[in-house]
Amino acid sequence: MKKTVCLILVISLLLITLSGCSSSNSIVGKWGNDEIELEFFKNGDAVFREGSETGHFKYEVLSDKDLKLTAKIEFREETEIFDYSIENNTLLIMDLELKKK
Repeated sequence: MKKTVCLILVISLLLITLSGCSSSNSIVGKWGNDEIELEFFKNGDAVFREGSETGHFKYEVLSDKDLKLTAKIEFREETEIFDYSIENNTLLIMDLELKKK
């Protein structure tokens, strides 16, 4: 009986943990519109593409609405925190609306 209860508890905890890791709300992947593309990698690296211009930066998801971006500009690092959201395969950030690719 104790083993059954323990097994049920372990499975329940696992399901709760996995439900919090929904990939549909993950920022990882390519996002873009007709003008710009952002690609976020699992390791915290990201790439910005606009026409022939490409830029590299780091990102960190601070919460479900705050995104920290860090880029090297000339000889210094610049860090900004932006509001963001993901709804229906659309990333809203910095007044941009980007669709999941």
